[in-house]
Amino acid sequence: MSEIEPLWFGAAALADDACGPDLDLAGDDDHLGFLARVEGVLPSAFAEFERSQINFEAEFKAADALLKRSRDLRVLVLVAKLMILDRRLPEFAGVVAGMADLLNRQWDAVHPADDIELRRGVLMALDDMPHSVMPLQATPLFESRNLGRVSFRHHLIAAGSVQPRENEDAHQASAIAAALERADIAELTASRAALQTLRDGLGAIAASFATHLGAGRDLALPNLRKLVGDQITWLDGEIGRRSPAQAATATGTMSRGEDGEKSPASATAITTQAAAKGALDAVAAYLARYEPSSPGLLLVRQCRQLADVSFIEALRTLMPDAFPAASIRIGRGAGFNIAMEQLTAFETPGAAEEENGDEENDVEEHPGPQDDKPTSFDDDEAAEKASENTEFEPEISNVHGRTAAIPQRFKVLSQRDAVDLMAQVAGYYRSEEPSSPLPLLLDRARALAGRDFLAVLEELLPASHLHQSEER
Repeated sequence: MSEIEPLWFGAAALADDACGPDLDLAGDDDHLGFLARVEGVLPSAFAEFERSQINFEAEFKAADALLKRSRDLRVLVLVAKLMILDRRLPEFAGVVAGMADLLNRQWDAVHPADDIELRRGVLMALDDMPHSVMPLQATPLFESRNLGRVSFRHHLIAAGSVQPRENEDAHQASAIAAALERADIAELTASRAALQTLRDGLGAIAASFATHLGAGRDLALPNLRKLVGDQITWLDGEIGRRSPAQAATATGTMSRGEDGEKSPASATAITTQAAAKGALDAVAAYLARYEPSSPGLLLVRQCRQLADVSFIEALRTLMPDAFPAASIRIGRGAGFNIAMEQLTAFETPGAAEEENGDEENDVEEHPGPQDDKPTSFDDDEAAEKASENTEFEPEISNVHGRTAAIPQRFKVLSQRDAVDLMAQVAGYYRSEEPSSPLPLLLDRARALAGRDFLAVLEELLPASHLHQSEER
């Protein structure tokens, strides 16, 4: 397998004229031929792309020869696209990080050097949907015994965020969640580390323009950066659930925002129900103040309401019309059904059950954060007060059957923090309370984050209610 030697475009490019001549300006046949050849085989639509259409090894070898002569972003951007089209996530991240290093060390020398707006256009091609964003979305992040290689796109399809293409696998959300839960932790952390390298590199590339040209001149790569952040959030929920310490070791730090700073919402793992409820409160307070029109706010509040209820109450709340018909099947063939309505008599524990629980645990009961009232924020004054400080501290945790105070705090300062926290809460409930509907609701809330009004309408309304323009 050919590899692009990072020293050719990274840390070694330090001396005067270390970036070599501008082969494009010189009309070099090998350089121009490589650009024309690769641009000619890039897919116009990723859905139609076949990896067999490109001789990746030959193109990597040609690019390596060019990069030994000249450090040119035009070549490197095409190399990055080839890497991700070939599903080489670590190498894709490495090339992006190499470009960031070049811009940091050799801003005045790296090619194209004389036309900064041309350079901007070259790098903005990293945000192309069919060559970078869609291939990254479809790149496998871990292996599943039952499902095979699982990508973030599989997760999006299962969550209903995107529609599967013809002949594309469409798994149930529960199957994807189970595959993630059983995935090898080393494989998850390796994918997470590559994505972190990619996010840091993209952030550094974007910031380099503002650093050298002034505030407000940074490079916009919105599609790719959002996707990478969403992928990291998805993996973080599972890695943090299994081992917060391992998650921190795998990434070097806990989850970081796009600017490289630690994400406050990710600094504390969720390991108790009290912490999960406190996290939901923090997310709801942030959304109520800064994104009151977000449909995710409604789903988060619904989750908070369902955090303490029985299965029957959850079913009755979420599916009131279907509840009377719900039943549990006992046996196969000549079995029988027990109506859920009949089981409502057993929603609350009996006296003996409560007494036994009290004797075994011997703990003093304390209300969790806001347990004495629903987090509906119907009162405007209460909502404003809660919104002023989106930081919550769960008061009580049950440790080995005993009650203990824990200084667990959640700060939600951005939409990214809110999405991170929702992922952690979903991971907690998938692990500790698999029958809870909260993970499904939170997955949907996360999928709706950042969508504009029309995109939300397309999710909420039947197609017959939306007027389709005849313009093409």
